[in-house]
Amino acid sequence: MIRRVQLTSLLLIWSLAPASVVAAGMPGMEDVHAISVKHLEWQGASTYDFEAEGWYGDGLEKAVYAVDAHKEGSEDTGYEVDIGWQKAVSAFWDAKVLARYEDGHDDSRTWVGAGLSGTLPYFIHFDGHLFTGEGDVLLDVELAHELPLNRHWKLETRLELTGIAGDESGFEEISFGLRLGYETVNRLNRYIGVEWQRSPLESSRRTALVAGISYWY
Repeated sequence: MIRRVQLTSLLLIWSLAPASVVAAGMPGMEDVHAISVKHLEWQGASTYDFEAEGWYGDGLEKAVYAVDAHKEGSEDTGYEVDIGWQKAVSAFWDAKVLARYEDGHDDSRTWVGAGLSGTLPYFIHFDGHLFTGEGDVLLDVELAHELPLNRHWKLETRLELTGIAGDESGFEEISFGLRLGYETVNRLNRYIGVEWQRSPLESSRRTALVAGISYWY
């Protein structure tokens, strides 16, 4: 039932979106392929995190994919793979339908869902998804803001929330991070920062110094 409501709502948004408004001033758009390594990061001790995303299409509709992998110690490894379709619904917002495969340390599962991404006031980037699978509902939200300090230096602030409702309900993870980066003309960004993480369902928390790179092309 939840899955049907999500997909029906998204299809309604699709049908009501005024493509002529979104496409205004964008004649002759061609399909392109873009990839962004959001971060390849060391998070202290033996903890590493990798996140990348890409898309193929024009500015209005495109196939999208994303990979998020995490390694902590010698055994605790997990990853997520998202594949979906994204469509512009306004000048600053995109809607999407997604399938996610998640492989954790001791189990794996598949989710289907929908999401929205776009720009909030004060140039805050929003990326949110609502998934359902095996009777559970998963919500993940990311808010990010980049403050340019000069031509090369920038300060990134990021807040991430992951919550679940089902056999267990609550926030799986809440994280807040600050990263100071230096970006060169070849689109390579090197950064250092600090990350605060809390897992209310597991009653754990940690603070870590981080260092990494990001790249897009």
